[in-house]
Amino acid sequence: EYTIKNGKKTLTKYIGNNYNINLKKDAFWNDLYEIGEDAFNGNKDIKFVILPDSLKKISSHAFYECEKLRIIILPKNLKHIGTSSFAKCYNLQLKKLPDNLEVMEEFAFWYNKKNQISKLPPKLSFINYCCFIQNNKLKNLEIGSNIKKIGTKAYSMNYGLESVVFKDGCELLEVGAFVSCKKLK
Repeated sequence: EYTIKNGKKTLTKYIGNNYNINLKKDAFWNDLYEIGEDAFNGNKDIKFVILPDSLKKISSHAFYECEKLRIIILPKNLKHIGTSSFAKCYNLQLKKLPDNLEVMEEFAFWYNKKNQISKLPPKLSFINYCCFIQNNKLKNLEIGSNIKKIGTKAYSMNYGLESVVFKDGCELLEVGAFVSCKKLK
């Protein structure tokens, strides 16, 4: 299901049981602007998703609790990831975020045990509240000079995290940003 508002197409609800979804391949979705709130929320089937290059925004809870989702190909032009968009995607194995990403809301990748996002996009300036809690496969993290603020509990309970390198630029590290990172040196 989809809507078009002010000329922008939004996928509002995925209906189907395919485990591989390639929206980039289907010409109908080549002008997709947004994955709407709860569009794939709780889907128990999907494992692999390719999103079209036109996509700019993934709204809140869009892929929340897609427990079998392992791989998602995020488009290079993506600018916004909403609250809990990928929370509780236990098997998601992201290693990189798109370079044009500017906004990542709270709990975006909460409880993604297999993510390994070790370097952050250059246009992102703030790591939000509880954004990367329990991304346990992450071992080494580089905080670039573009990151000005790391929110409360942003990287807490990353049990595999061993090192964090800060480049010049980070101005604020909020309470508990790395709490319970037991291997952190």
